[in-house]
Amino acid sequence: MILHVYLTTTGYTPLAAIKGMISGWEEVEVNDEEGEEKSA
Repeated sequence: MILHVYLTTTGYTPLAAIKGMISGWEEVEVNDEEGEEKSA
């Protein structure tokens, strides 16, 4: 139980994971690698 509660606080901010569970939305950072072409 303690580990489960701890893991919910390891996101971008301490409450980010809990906020995502409640609202159903989570902000995700997307990193594009250099030299890779984007296709439409």
